[in-house]
Amino acid sequence: MTRWSVHPGPVAVPIDRWGHMPFPAQSMSPAGVGWIVDAHRTGQPPRHDPRPPRSLLLGDRALEADMTGSPPQPVAAALDSDYYRIGIDARRRAHTDLADVSDITDDLEHRIENLLQRTLELLDGAPKPEAQPHIEWVG
Repeated sequence: MTRWSVHPGPVAVPIDRWGHMPFPAQSMSPAGVGWIVDAHRTGQPPRHDPRPPRSLLLGDRALEADMTGSPPQPVAAALDSDYYRIGIDARRRAHTDLADVSDITDDLEHRIENLLQRTLELLDGAPKPEAQPHIEWVG
């Protein structure tokens, strides 16, 4: 006899009225499975109503959104003579403002490593090695 294949995840998942399953997959409760089995056993399974047409969901706006018309024509944007200068100035300011980000992230990474090392020492009960110099970030 062959072995049953093993598939991770729930056996029965709830399906909403539009036929969608939850993500990530969640298993149905035993009471929910029992209710559906009992409904099928008695010949009264739950109804799955089809989704209403889009025109009913939109109401009167569906008539306005007729898709048979031509697509809109592109419009040429009138750019100010300072358009490119303003953009270049903004990039310069951002470059100056963000110049020390790599130093900040390096310091943060160092502090995280120290915290991890201290946590591992506490969990292992090992004696502390020589103390590292404390670097305080001021910013």
